[in-house]
Amino acid sequence: MTPSNLLVLRPGAIGDTLLTMPSLAALRGRFPGAEITVVGNQAPLSLGHAAGFLDRHDAFGAAWVSDLFGDEPTPALRTRLDRFDLGIVWMHAVEAASDLAARLERAGVREALPLVSFPEPRSGRYLADHLVDTLLPLGITGPRPAVTLRPGVERPHPLPAPLAVFHPGAGGRHKRWPGERFAALADRFAASGWDVAVTRGPADEDAVAIFRSRLLLANPADLGGLPLDELARILTRASLFVGNDSGMTHLAALLDVPTVAIFGPFDPSYWAPIGRYVEVVDAGRSCPHRFDPREGCRQCAVLAGLDPGPVWEAAQAVLATASRDRSPSACP
Repeated sequence: MTPSNLLVLRPGAIGDTLLTMPSLAALRGRFPGAEITVVGNQAPLSLGHAAGFLDRHDAFGAAWVSDLFGDEPTPALRTRLDRFDLGIVWMHAVEAASDLAARLERAGVREALPLVSFPEPRSGRYLADHLVDTLLPLGITGPRPAVTLRPGVERPHPLPAPLAVFHPGAGGRHKRWPGERFAALADRFAASGWDVAVTRGPADEDAVAIFRSRLLLANPADLGGLPLDELARILTRASLFVGNDSGMTHLAALLDVPTVAIFGPFDPSYWAPIGRYVEVVDAGRSCPHRFDPREGCRQCAVLAGLDPGPVWEAAQAVLATASRDRSPSACP
């Protein structure tokens, strides 16, 4: 089949969606003439649209998606969906994916392919690679396409001082490096002449408050409450991003900002950010409980034992790599 209209259902958080970008790029490469509509997390999908990986996007919480779960497809739902030749459904479990694929076909999609969005526990398979692997029935094979996001503007001229952006929040408390360690690191950069900023999402207020309360020197600009595309444009001005295992860290990495990603409860072999300039600090390397990419470890407080030193060293390493690559004397 060579579809002309392709519908992708991919629910998930910001990080899940950003790790799907290579698969969307692979679909674009395999079916260059198709119109690709993706339903999921709207904010990161808008960045994928700007990068050319998809043509249209909608929220997984849209009313018409809820109509899919009714007893029978409504006429309005059939009118919306009967133009699609192919549907792709990524869900956490095969049963859920199969059920939703069947509902798409009953509502008028010619053929729907159910796919599992997580690799097998203990496989150590990188999630972005796994998602590309699932597209093999469509004739798509690896390697995973290299992708970079560009939020609609070119990188501006450098700021008077280099800018380090910190993200002390995360989707769960067990994924947060202690705020006082973030503060110590931010102070060290401020003492070296850097400007500092902090990002935050709606669930990050406590983490940011602790971070701010422990600062001795740095006076960070607040980048909280911004739409994701606006934040992305600001992040392109940063010389460094340091963050927990979170959607913001995935975003910075995909923008080609030199990024330090702090992991512990979840295994970065599944979840590391995509980017040319990424250093992962894995505080949970010896944890025996995080074999499942869905659950990670909720038993060990591995991040509490991570000092600022290894994170500083990782920052220096990624900055050195980016500096070499971006040097005018570097080979093209």
